[in-house]
Amino acid sequence: MLVLKYFVVVGGLMVAGLMALNAHMAPSGSVSAAAVTHASSAASLAIVPPKPAPVVAPAAEPAPPAVAKPAKGSRHSSRSTQAHQRSR
Repeated sequence: MLVLKYFVVVGGLMVAGLMALNAHMAPSGSVSAAAVTHASSAASLAIVPPKPAPVVAPAAEPAPPAVAKPAKGSRHSSRSTQAHQRSR
């Protein structure tokens, strides 16, 4: 029974404290509006328009990458030249 008495006392103090805090936080001279029950349908939701997409200028077409040709003195240049000559 002692636990029940504790919860009754603490609960009552919390309710009284919340009511006092609510009265303190409410603006003075205001008349609170009656509580209105709102339906949770899509019609009662706020409609927010989407942000417009940023305008991006089309990028210039980049030039195709240059194909590097082996130098004349490189190790593979003679092989490709010999293969080219054999194919004739």
